[in-house]
Amino acid sequence: MAEEFDRAKFTLPAGVPIMIAVALVTESKSWTIAAMVTGNLALNIEGSGASVLAVTSTLNGTASLTAHSGALVGLNVEQLLRRLERRPLSGNGDFRSGRTPFDQLVLNLAIDHGVVAVQDMHIDGPAVRLAVGGQASVPMRDLDLKGTATLISSATTTEFELPFVVQGRWDDPIMLPDLQCGP
Repeated sequence: MAEEFDRAKFTLPAGVPIMIAVALVTESKSWTIAAMVTGNLALNIEGSGASVLAVTSTLNGTASLTAHSGALVGLNVEQLLRRLERRPLSGNGDFRSGRTPFDQLVLNLAIDHGVVAVQDMHIDGPAVRLAVGGQASVPMRDLDLKGTATLISSATTTEFELPFVVQGRWDDPIMLPDLQCGP
């Protein structure tokens, strides 16, 4: 008989260094985004079942992360925005490298039957602001996110803002400008 998984609750006190890594791996490629942060992480997630699919389909709960003075590693939002600001038709190129430093990161998630709703996700950094909402299915490993990335310019008061969508499978997401969000 298969062992049944149950629930977990996890909270780290304030000020504990946290390393979070999300590895997206397929046979032909891999992509890792990591956040090196100091802050608060709280997980209150329940799920049960005799298989990984059963557990992920029954996941319920919340997760939150507040962090400061860190960096997303494996994603350089500033470089991508600067390239698109200079040459809008150049395509997005390879954005899956480098790092995005931030002053503050806030992430609040609600999980209902394996569907993760991004209630609040924003990153404020010295050169970039990023806000993301939407949902992700844990059992199906799908993303359906929308956001806005803003390049902050210290030389001028003009900011370059790019609405975007991230959709598809976790292991090979598609990131495109959000054409439905316009003037």
